[in-house]
Amino acid sequence: MFYEGHKGGPDFVEAPLTPYFLAYDSATRPGSSNVLEIPVSAALNRRLPRRVRYAYARAPRPYTTKRVLRKLGLARVRWLRPSYSSLDDMTELARQLASAGEPALNLLFHSSEAIVGGSPYNRTEAELAAFVERLERFFQFAIGELGATPVTFMEFRRRFVTGKRDEG
Repeated sequence: MFYEGHKGGPDFVEAPLTPYFLAYDSATRPGSSNVLEIPVSAALNRRLPRRVRYAYARAPRPYTTKRVLRKLGLARVRWLRPSYSSLDDMTELARQLASAGEPALNLLFHSSEAIVGGSPYNRTEAELAAFVERLERFFQFAIGELGATPVTFMEFRRRFVTGKRDEG
């Protein structure tokens, strides 16, 4: 779903959106290495055929194209990212992923986003307070309504490898 080629970055469009062990020769294909990729939880706001999703991800002039599609209400990416996303978007996405049987909800933010002035997202105390409230309310939802269990990456890997989803 994620294409950074226009910025000289990697092409993760066809990479799995669920956890997978990396191939030795590619970070975008499952393989037999010991490195477990746990992708950030993100998805389009509507179900689309795979080819359409790939075309969306690799759209020419990506910022303009995706902005137009978002403003028209046709397609937009929802993230578990409290700096970018509303609480409603995050809870809808989490509910969608949980009902699809996804084994992880991987929320993303950079440490600099958790301090005032550390990023363009939280420049003031009020913006940081709103960020923290979104984060807290999302965790309450995920744990309380979806039964999610907060774990470290190491704990997730152990559970993923052994097939155990809940160890109490």
